Amino acid sequence: MADKKITALTALTTLDDADLFAVVDDVAGTPITKKITAANVKAGLAPLASPTFTGTVVLPSSTSIGNVTSTEIGYLDNVTSAIQTQLDAKIASSIVDAKGDLIVATADNTPARLAVGVTNGHVLTVDSGETAGVKWAAVPAPTITWEDDQNILANAIFS
Repeated sequence: MADKKITALTALTTLDDADLFAVVDDVAGTPITKKITAANVKAGLAPLASPTFTGTVVLPSSTSIGNVTSTEIGYLDNVTSAIQTQLDAKIASSIVDAKGDLIVATADNTPARLAVGVTNGHVLTVDSGETAGVKWAAVPAPTITWEDDQNILANAIFS
């Protein structure tokens, strides 16, 4: 086998634990050619079942894990904290249950539902006495004073 290029060697189609690999050890320092058995190479690899990895593992974009598709894994890109913690911090869509419902705060970080007004034409009004600080109320009737009437009349005459 001496003086043959690796590409000129006979190809092997199956690997036996006793097969040998040639290894150049300490390439950056003092290179030494050594051997290692296929069994020892396999022993140093992560197992196929329940592998444990350390450091940063870069997976191909087509990777799927169990029933989790590569698209779903892609959604995790840039997640900076526990996903469940982030989900728990979101307001559930079930907080509103009717057309026109509003989300209001009853205290710091305390969202609540304000049901849509029951009477058409009512408006949302600030009311510090209410739990949420707002309420639905009828539009107050306009009040016109004698001064307002004089201003309206003067504007109509002199415009």
